[in-house]
Amino acid sequence: MKLVKESLYKGVADVYAERLFHIPQEDSIEDKKIKAVKKINTIAPEEYSGSNKGEIVHKFNERVYIVKNPKTLKGIQDVAKGVINKNGDLYLITFNFFTHSEIIEALAKKGELKYDENWHHKIPKNFVTIQRVPNKNEFVIGESQEIIDPDYNNGEYKKKWNMPDIKIAAKYFVPFFNAAKRKNPQYKFHTKNSSQFLGESFDKRKELEQKTQYINDNKNLGLKKKIINSFNDARKKPVKICLVNGSYVKATDPGLGFKEFVEGGHHYVDSYPGYKKFIPEDEIWVDDAFKSKPEEIQAIIQHEFIERNLMKYKKWSYSKAHEYSNKKEAELRKK
Repeated sequence: MKLVKESLYKGVADVYAERLFHIPQEDSIEDKKIKAVKKINTIAPEEYSGSNKGEIVHKFNERVYIVKNPKTLKGIQDVAKGVINKNGDLYLITFNFFTHSEIIEALAKKGELKYDENWHHKIPKNFVTIQRVPNKNEFVIGESQEIIDPDYNNGEYKKKWNMPDIKIAAKYFVPFFNAAKRKNPQYKFHTKNSSQFLGESFDKRKELEQKTQYINDNKNLGLKKKIINSFNDARKKPVKICLVNGSYVKATDPGLGFKEFVEGGHHYVDSYPGYKKFIPEDEIWVDDAFKSKPEEIQAIIQHEFIERNLMKYKKWSYSKAHEYSNKKEAELRKK
């Protein structure tokens, strides 16, 4: 399936950028994103700002914004992305609908930091990326910092970007984290990425899967699921691609009440419990709202398929696999 050539390319999965297809759309992708975020329990900007909370330095839309040196993490996603500049200022996005790159670009335009070219691969000079440890007042180095990631910092890729050894590279993050601690003593900062810090083993993942209760009988639940294709994954295990009525998945009474389901997903996504609870291990779900848009469905399937393989077989964290899948999706959408 060949994508229509675009005159404008703005997005990857995190931003759900509106695409210029010759297909009429009732709502733009951006509009759908805003509607989805409204259903999630986030705090409106006017309720968040204040001397006792934090300064809002950028608004992506009416619900997703960047907060500078927040005094509390109330209203900020439990796995939120963020950035620390060399002055120790801490910037957090309220909800992970945007990538580290987009957060950095927004902050650079606001004059909050100086942009570094190829920052993913190089020793940090003006900022570092971070991610919140799930449900804690703690932060680790962002998965987008490839210089401390052994999956990137090795072989030809390491030579191409002249990366130092990981232990040496990690030392360059210490001044940023120490400065952030001084300005934000209520939080803990760890000079490890989330994979190193959390260290989830394959055995633990399998144990979690065995304890999870799935909903397999959809006949009386109102869930409409149509298998549109099937592919073998990286270990030749079949994976069913299913269109589901996303409106029912997100709705309650009746509905599954899985409000965080947006566009698509798979069983291994661990940012919200609904993915493991509702999506069987051998399926990828795609919202049937896109059934008249084959180009969008192709991009969503590729994203979820790559992400699932990386999480299941390479034991990558969701944030890391999601970021990588975004890059691959961006390449597909440019064709």
